[in-house]
Amino acid sequence: MLTHLQLAENLWDPERKRAQVKIIYSCGRAGDEETTERLRRLARSILHRCAPEEIVADNPAWQLVQAFRYGDLYVLEQLCRRVGVGEVIYFRMADLVNLDLEIVLYDTTSLHFEIDQPDHGVGPNDEVHGSALAGKKTYRALRKRGHSKNGRFDAPQIVIGLAVTRDDFPVRHWIFPGNTVEVTTAARVKEDLNGWHLSRCVFVGDAGMVSAESLSTLARAGGKYIVCMPIHRVRTTAGAKWPTTC
Repeated sequence: MLTHLQLAENLWDPERKRAQVKIIYSCGRAGDEETTERLRRLARSILHRCAPEEIVADNPAWQLVQAFRYGDLYVLEQLCRRVGVGEVIYFRMADLVNLDLEIVLYDTTSLHFEIDQPDHGVGPNDEVHGSALAGKKTYRALRKRGHSKNGRFDAPQIVIGLAVTRDDFPVRHWIFPGNTVEVTTAARVKEDLNGWHLSRCVFVGDAGMVSAESLSTLARAGGKYIVCMPIHRVRTTAGAKWPTTC
């Protein structure tokens, strides 16, 4: 199978009420050295004739942001946060496949990194500064040593939380520092699900979600939950005061 690269744009067709693809430039076959050199010449020509600095200078309303310094994943993540793409896609898919949202199942796992030292942040928020290639951004230190669910206690890790429907359709995910205890994620998960108007669903968790504080959080504002209660934990939580739910 041959792959050809083309420079194209979408033009709105007012008669057909939809966008039409217009091929502006055919670059050639992907992986061909001549195609690669042709693309480099094209990029140099565009930057020479339309330098970003000149565009910003002509129109102060524009802001120069060099996305390539941060990477495509960072750019996509920021677009999702600012525009709310994740929430929009979720509700569109929920309507499309008629999702059953009466029950949401939640669990966490750990993902380790093959590095020797964990991230060491500074300040009350435990923040680290990224490299120049990462745009020198400040973000929370995530790679920490903690309880490993895949047996790699020797390596720093992150904790990943995932909420799915009873049909295994993913609803939302979370990334926590590697030293996060699963039971402490209840408040964040509850708040985010409420933000997506999922406060009436029944929350299902395993024994890792059992504590007096987490159950009180899940039961707040009439919340319903189903958790696995170990026998030896019944006595320690029986005296806790929280609303009676599931």
